[in-house]
Amino acid sequence: FFFHTMGGREGLVDTAVKTAETGYMARRLMKALEDLTVGYDGSVRNSEGNLLQFRYGDDGLDPAYMEDKGGRPLNFDRVYLIERNHSSEGEHVPVSGDELRKMVEDHVTSPEFRKLVHNGKEDELTFSDGGATGVHGAAPAGAKG
Repeated sequence: FFFHTMGGREGLVDTAVKTAETGYMARRLMKALEDLTVGYDGSVRNSEGNLLQFRYGDDGLDPAYMEDKGGRPLNFDRVYLIERNHSSEGEHVPVSGDELRKMVEDHVTSPEFRKLVHNGKEDELTFSDGGATGVHGAAPAGAKG
C-alpha cells in the first residue's frame, strides 16, 4: 500500500512539473511569434515587413475552419463531390493535375504577369494589413485539452 501511495504522489509531481514546463514553453512560443501577421496577399510577415512565408500555413487555409463543431476533420472528398454536383457542366470543367500545373506555369511565365509582378513590388513592400498569425499559431501549444 505504501509503494502504491508513493507512486501516486510521484505521478502528481510529474503532472505538476509537466504543466509548468508546457506553460512556459507556450509563453516562449507566444513571445516569439506575436509579431507575425498575414498580409493582404496571404503571405506571412513579421513586424519589420520581412517575408517569412509565401502563403499562410503553406496552403492558405484558416485552421479555425478545418474542423466541424464536433472536432472531427472536415471531409474534403464529400465537399468536393457536393461542389462538383452543384456546378453546371459547361461552367466549371474539372482539369487534371498536369493540366492545372501547365496552365499555372503558362500564366506565371507570361510577359503580362511578369509586368504586373514587377510594377506591384513597391506597393507590396509598403502595404501592411492582417491579423496576428503568430499568436493564433502559438495559442494551441498552451491550450488545455
